Amino acid sequence: MPAAAKAKPVCLRVATATKGAARAASKNMKEAAYKANKLQVLRDHNNNAMTPQGRKMLGHSSSSPSINLSERDNEIEALKAEIACLKAQKAKKTMDNEPKVPKPPGEAGREFNLKEEMLLGNKNVQWNTIKATVCDLIHKAGMRQGITYRNQPKEKVAGILVATHKAQPYLKQFIDDWATIAIMKQALHNFKHNSLRSHQVNTSNNSDDEDGAREEEEPLDEEDSDAEEPTA
Repeated sequence: MPAAAKAKPVCLRVATATKGAARAASKNMKEAAYKANKLQVLRDHNNNAMTPQGRKMLGHSSSSPSINLSERDNEIEALKAEIACLKAQKAKKTMDNEPKVPKPPGEAGREFNLKEEMLLGNKNVQWNTIKATVCDLIHKAGMRQGITYRNQPKEKVAGILVATHKAQPYLKQFIDDWATIAIMKQALHNFKHNSLRSHQVNTSNNSDDEDGAREEEEPLDEEDSDAEEPTA
């Protein structure tokens, strides 16, 4: 069955869950807009109070204009804090309500197409950017090239997963980071085999490098044999 056809149920679930998130976001936006409008009104009153006419009006309405201004400033600051809180809640609700994409059965590159299941079938720029980000984080974390995903330090893997959420928020929607892990496996698989091919070329020109040959000719383990092939 074509990979694109298998991705349709995921798209339908994403569309359904997105409607609920949109309604919640709309409610928060209306509330934030109301608070922002109220804040602007208070600012306008504050600005008017600083004009001669405004000071005159305050003099008629209150025996202590400075107290009114101070109270208004406090109210403005309180509204600012409330608006900031509403924005933070909106961002959190949007993230919480964001539909989660489950991992399809099988292995990427064999039973399913990773790019299609990540809903990036026709988004080549975003797909390549995400892959480049993950590869860059692998290098920065100091993961050992030639070593498969299973045998990499767990703390480095966890650090990369956290970093990808910040660098590529799109990856947050995949349950248990299965998409990021699939990209990592694929990248490490490619690093290992590219390194092996490069070493074989070098040793063919320098047969005295026996120690290096023994190091690179270790048999592939189970994790590497099941690793995903490139899908792009």
